[in-house]
Amino acid sequence: MSESLKYLKWAKIEKKLKELKKEEVDTRRELCQELFDSQPGKRKIVKEIDGIKITANYKTTTKIDAEALKQIFVDLSPEDEECIEYKPSLKKRNYNKLSEDSLLHEVVTEKPSMPTLKVEEVSDGD
Repeated sequence: MSESLKYLKWAKIEKKLKELKKEEVDTRRELCQELFDSQPGKRKIVKEIDGIKITANYKTTTKIDAEALKQIFVDLSPEDEECIEYKPSLKKRNYNKLSEDSLLHEVVTEKPSMPTLKVEEVSDGD
């Protein structure tokens, strides 16, 4: 297989995968909507249909609005503060500017991420 055909094969697979993922998400939402509409107020449904067991969970996600939190932080009770977990995150732009002897280097780990790939057909100018 030629080198260009390998990349075109990958591009075709990637396109199919995106289409399948969208179809899976749309189908899952539709099926769960039907299940949860049939049993209002439920957050978990276990059902058997024609010998297959179906389990559906409806969850919500929560997050803190960091900017709004800054505005009210001084007024929080100790109980309120116990609900907040602080997770340090690295500001890569600032980190890259640190000197080699920075103590922070001792606690930062690095690992490879998934590489990205983009394949486009190039017109020959005609």
